[in-house]
Amino acid sequence: MAVIRDRPETTRRLNAVDAAVVLVLAIMIPLAYLAYLLFRPPQPRLVGVTPTSIVQGISGRLLIHGQNLRPFMRISLNDIQAKNFAITSVTGAEADLPTTLAPGTYDVVLYDYAQEVSRLPRAVTVVPAAPTPSLTMLVGGAFVGLQRADAERVKPGLKLAQGDTPDNGVAEVVSVGAPTTAAVRIRVGDSVVATPVADRLLVPAVVRVGCYTEALGDGTLRCIVPSAPQPVPLVPDAFLSFRTPEQWYSFQISDVRGEARPPAATVRGRFVIAREIARRMKAGDVDTTVTGYEPDIAPRIVSLDQPPPPSGASSINDAPVTVVVTFRLPVQQLAHGWAYRGRPLKTGITMTFETDEYTISGMVIDYNIGAAAR
Repeated sequence: MAVIRDRPETTRRLNAVDAAVVLVLAIMIPLAYLAYLLFRPPQPRLVGVTPTSIVQGISGRLLIHGQNLRPFMRISLNDIQAKNFAITSVTGAEADLPTTLAPGTYDVVLYDYAQEVSRLPRAVTVVPAAPTPSLTMLVGGAFVGLQRADAERVKPGLKLAQGDTPDNGVAEVVSVGAPTTAAVRIRVGDSVVATPVADRLLVPAVVRVGCYTEALGDGTLRCIVPSAPQPVPLVPDAFLSFRTPEQWYSFQISDVRGEARPPAATVRGRFVIAREIARRMKAGDVDTTVTGYEPDIAPRIVSLDQPPPPSGASSINDAPVTVVVTFRLPVQQLAHGWAYRGRPLKTGITMTFETDEYTISGMVIDYNIGAAAR
């Protein structure tokens, strides 16, 4: 007798295939998820920034501290994007901030392409420009680009307005040197080039200025003068702008010091120079690039230990000679020792001495301040 089945054979085969598919999916989905967790890029995160306070109008650099940082990210303060974002490591980066930030408190936001991935709320504060000056400094340098009539107006006691408002204080000319042909020092890479200015005069001077302090990223302080059109830090070769009722004056800084009279150091240096330059050198020569000091403590040569004149062929006259020079230099005491022109004074460092006739560069071999020999 024939047996009639109520469930076709194909139904049984389809159920077996379905079971195999379900089994494969049950195995592959967890494996795929584990592979995603294992190989996905770690989530970037901001940890902190330095500094947390900047002055309005100054283009500052923000040091970023984070985790899992990578290229092609960007930083913004609220919705204002930083000018660039340079990755230094997976935990650090640097960003140059625009000068257009208004005073206020800003969130620091990290983006990966267009997606926000991390945020530090209220991490940076922009304070208003030109706070009230709180310190007084003596700045040596020169008024540059002056015509003859303008140079004659620069005299001790001349009052000069700092910046655009009376709250910025008033600078005062303390002393003035003889006018000379104008030249402007321009920084080119790591070098400084002096460029003459045709038909203009330069007037060496010392100016008493008021400034306020600003903290840098490494915790040190610098002094800022509320100048126009923007505040200027007191550093060598920077330009300050002053005004009188008659006109504006440009002043280029060569040296900065406090009101107190600095101590003097006796420094010996060894120089390998052309014999023709050695003939020009003499005791009493003064470094013309450093201004603002009384004559008795201005950087000067005290004595020279020159080799005897050569005997023999005239070609020997052109050979370099070694000269040991003793200087008298004004110095400043810092937390970790003495400094000259803002650089640590140590045996073995390179030093430069420049007059109107020559420039020499050599090495410090010893120095003493008072009775303490180094």
